[in-house]
Amino acid sequence: EARYKETHVLKEALSSELSEIGLEVFPSAANFLLGKLPEGGKRAKDIVRMCVMKGVYLRNVSSMGTSIGAGYLRIAVKNKLDNERIVNTLKTAING
Repeated sequence: EARYKETHVLKEALSSELSEIGLEVFPSAANFLLGKLPEGGKRAKDIVRMCVMKGVYLRNVSSMGTSIGAGYLRIAVKNKLDNERIVNTLKTAING
């Protein structure tokens, strides 16, 4: 139960930070978040590739169903330090 509560707190913080860098984040009961990249920006596959080069692994979910477009990512909730790294890497990939 303590781990569940910790993950919930980490997920809420990560969701907020991802929103601040321009992602639309969808609610989730799982230990990951679905984020939509800003319209007119880079595609998920390009963002994922850029993040992998920095050692951050995200999932491009654009091929998971007919209603998901090219701008969606699945982002796993990690510990606080890793979540900060994910956000910083994503911010650079989106804006760089």
